[in-house]
Amino acid sequence: MNFAKPFVIIIVLLALATPLHAAQATSDSPQNLYLQAGKEERSGSVAKAREIYESVIDRFPESEFAVKANDRLLALPPAKLKSESTPAGSPLTIFAPKPSKPLPAEPLLRSGVETARMKSKAEDLRRNELERERERYSVLEGHRINRSVLAEKESHWQKAADQKVLDQFGMTLNEMGEKLKQICIEAKVTGECSEESFYLLSATP
Repeated sequence: MNFAKPFVIIIVLLALATPLHAAQATSDSPQNLYLQAGKEERSGSVAKAREIYESVIDRFPESEFAVKANDRLLALPPAKLKSESTPAGSPLTIFAPKPSKPLPAEPLLRSGVETARMKSKAEDLRRNELERERERYSVLEGHRINRSVLAEKESHWQKAADQKVLDQFGMTLNEMGEKLKQICIEAKVTGECSEESFYLLSATP
């Protein structure tokens, strides 16, 4: 009987420990994570809920809860884009933009600088438009992005961005490039055809 008591105690301790271990093992299950994300969503912590839903999809892609989590991601309001989260009128950088140099006095060189600046601004506009559309599509579609559909979207976004450049500047990027190239030929620019090249020519005695 003296040997039986320790044996019984060990059995009881193992029996008590097993549910605790099982609970710990299942606390990180896709179902529990999905339920946890639901609680965060209902409490208004949308960003946290989005993070947990994405974790379910990444860690348990074959689970039925990955499909449910993806559905919830699509139902959530789109996350704010970086450009939208910046308050209106607030600076985007710590330092103020560097002031532009005065335009050259010679008409041809002045036209070259103006065209180079316009082309640079148009390139920035086009790039920003494409990045904005890509980020928006990524937020909306989440893990359901289809590469063939994305290629079609990309083509559409490029055309829309090119049209925005044309509407704002009255010229396409190709037309600006051709105009700049022609001015460089007339001004006899050697080397890179850029804004700085015209300033170098204007400083030449």
